[in-house]
Amino acid sequence: MQFCSVILALSGVEAIANLTGVMKLDKGSTIAEPRVGREAAKAIWPVAVEVVIATALLGWAMLSMNPNRTVQLWGNAYPMREALHLRSEDMLRFIGEYFGSVSFGPMFGQAFGWVVGIVFFLLLLSAANTAIVAMIGLLYMMTRDQEMPRQFMRLNRHGVPLIPLLIAIGLPVIVIITTRNFTALAGLYAIGVVGAITVNLGSCCFNRVLPIKMHYRVLFGITFGILFLVEITLAHTKPDALFFVLCVIGVGLAVRAWTLKRRGFTTVMVPQRVAEMVTHDLAVTMQSDLAEGQKIMVAARGINPVLNFALDEAKLRNATLCVLFVKEIAVFLRRRPYHRGPRALAE
Repeated sequence: MQFCSVILALSGVEAIANLTGVMKLDKGSTIAEPRVGREAAKAIWPVAVEVVIATALLGWAMLSMNPNRTVQLWGNAYPMREALHLRSEDMLRFIGEYFGSVSFGPMFGQAFGWVVGIVFFLLLLSAANTAIVAMIGLLYMMTRDQEMPRQFMRLNRHGVPLIPLLIAIGLPVIVIITTRNFTALAGLYAIGVVGAITVNLGSCCFNRVLPIKMHYRVLFGITFGILFLVEITLAHTKPDALFFVLCVIGVGLAVRAWTLKRRGFTTVMVPQRVAEMVTHDLAVTMQSDLAEGQKIMVAARGINPVLNFALDEAKLRNATLCVLFVKEIAVFLRRRPYHRGPRALAE
């Protein structure tokens, strides 16, 4: 349980790992077979070492406080053990105040505590921004894959998806207002982060299609087992976090099912031999042996009456129907700077 309490330290490494999709490719790799091991190592190793060393040093500093000393909090004197529990939500600032007061006096301790609090506040803003960007990107990609309502792709004037932005900011605000407990919010974040990493590692370990070497697969499996036990421990010791995760998953699956139904998607069960036919050379294996005759082409945006009419017309004329599917994709194009001159105007 004590190990699970500090599991949030993984969030720093997890945030860097999520950026591997936009990192520079290693030498010799291509977009078809991307490898970013060199660039990822430059980002992950410093964060991992920093997390381990910083957690150890802060824990050492907290354990080095004099347990027999009394501390003034809000005008009252408290023993050190009780003060640690009362200041658990701003422990870094409390550590700064304590050692600053011991070394240079109470006035310096109060000022140093404010400095530590402001620095920690800026770090939390950076972490919150990373989580917000990740949530927006996740909802936007699911909308691109037609698993969320198409309204989620509506952009504001800054080019940011509007509804995912409101969800990513509004949901934590609602949780912190209703619970009024920072520790409870940290528990919600912990069970979500650990669950995401556990699913990711488990998928990489048990998916035999991925080209992963055996020693890496074994490492993924061992880490998956440890984090799976951590996730079960968090679910058992933090029932509020478990209830929150189940609500989020339930709402998300309900919205996804409603979206797929609205767009006309359905799940089809086929034999394994039919599923094995769906390969890269499907166009060659499924090529028709019939003699070509008349051709009809229709442009459609989904299943609509125009497509139904084209199917009937092709069947009537015994013609080949070519369907052009039109899909809107939001693409960010960098604007070129405006330069005066006839050559620039001509360009």
